[in-house]
Amino acid sequence: MTEETAALHRLRAELSGVPEGQLLIQRHSMQDPATLCSNTEPLEDGRGKIISWPVLDGISVSFQYYLAGQIPCRHDAAADLLEINYCRSGRIGWEMRSGQAVYLGPGDVLIHTHALCAGSVMTLPLDCCESLSVHIDLNAFSPPALLQSADVTGAMLLDKFCPEGGFTLLPEDGRATALFAPLFQCPESLLRAYLTVKAMELLLYLCAAEPRQADAAAPYPAEQTETVRAVHSYLLDQIDQRITIDDLSRRFLMNPTTLKAVFKAVYGNSLAAHIKEHRMERAAFLLSHTGDSVAAVACAVGYGSPSRFSTAFRKTYHMLPLEYRKYHAGTSDKQRHCTACQDAVPEAGR
Repeated sequence: MTEETAALHRLRAELSGVPEGQLLIQRHSMQDPATLCSNTEPLEDGRGKIISWPVLDGISVSFQYYLAGQIPCRHDAAADLLEINYCRSGRIGWEMRSGQAVYLGPGDVLIHTHALCAGSVMTLPLDCCESLSVHIDLNAFSPPALLQSADVTGAMLLDKFCPEGGFTLLPEDGRATALFAPLFQCPESLLRAYLTVKAMELLLYLCAAEPRQADAAAPYPAEQTETVRAVHSYLLDQIDQRITIDDLSRRFLMNPTTLKAVFKAVYGNSLAAHIKEHRMERAAFLLSHTGDSVAAVACAVGYGSPSRFSTAFRKTYHMLPLEYRKYHAGTSDKQRHCTACQDAVPEAGR
């Protein structure tokens, strides 16, 4: 199982009780962590859940789980509320009030104030994301006694990471993942204490971090990322066609080099590799849900040669198309057999 598949399974399990079209928001109480306040907000498409924990004076942590394409940012434009976002899986992006758009992939960290993203929309180009946000109220924040020698102040954090009202992106380097990833696997009975320790570790991490931008995740004008999303939709609609970069460049009026760079920033992979993944996913669906021939499936996902398609499919799924169909047909037969056996057992004997 790939990491992407495992992440999707985690998200579906986490959101199993959340209806389509709803965002569930749960907040733990500072006085009594066992007290949980819940409310829901409507989503135009998809579903999601946010679980918020108060940790230290002025600091809270939110776990976020989304199976959606977009999430509106409904908070106030507070310049004194610092937000630190960590992406665990999927991809997540913001179109900032500055007119720039920035996207995070697994392991990336984005630091900004609420003044920069209020009223905007978070975009999830892969329609899924697990993330974590740390919010620091700079007016209420007081460094713990253990960190007083480190000279951690709200003013220092703001000046270092949000100069002139901007933002900072810290590309994946392993350190943020080592800091944040264990929080997603911590037992809830220990989570409040663990969050407190990790919040102090985060403050030390920020003291040592050197703000820098990475070419692979650099911010781009929002209109360019919108164009790239349109390119993505167009390619999925034409997945049975072979369309070149030059064709796309002429149709969408974007320089080929810029198109490739912005596409990778938004979707986390090259255009060719990303669309190939979609072709293989579509082919796998057709093989397991229809009786179409291998040649017909190859044609449906843009391969004129069945042999070339079979080679590409084998590289992705480690078996040939007919082997894949046979395997999944056998799995379906077993599932139907088990269901039939259960149905045949008298209720009193179960």
